[in-house]
Amino acid sequence: MAEWKEISKGSTALLVEGARRIGKSTIVEEFAKNEYESFIIVVNPESEMENFRISVADFTSSDGKTIPGDQVEIRKVEYVKVSHPTDYYV
Repeated sequence: MAEWKEISKGSTALLVEGARRIGKSTIVEEFAKNEYESFIIVVNPESEMENFRISVADFTSSDGKTIPGDQVEIRKVEYVKVSHPTDYYV
């Protein structure tokens, strides 16, 4: 997975195949915990907003460590309509 991360630079998805219930999800979750930090910022305006732009400046910690703003990915939250719960087909 580390090799995929380095080669893809976030431009492709990783498909982990294998038998059911052998720990694929656990391995991927552990990898993500050690390789990525995530957080959520919620923008909830008091009135309707249109045609606005969100940008990110560098994040700098109190000890001077920096995450460059151009390394931060902004994603719009979207939802998918689900007609059956995920465990419906189990």
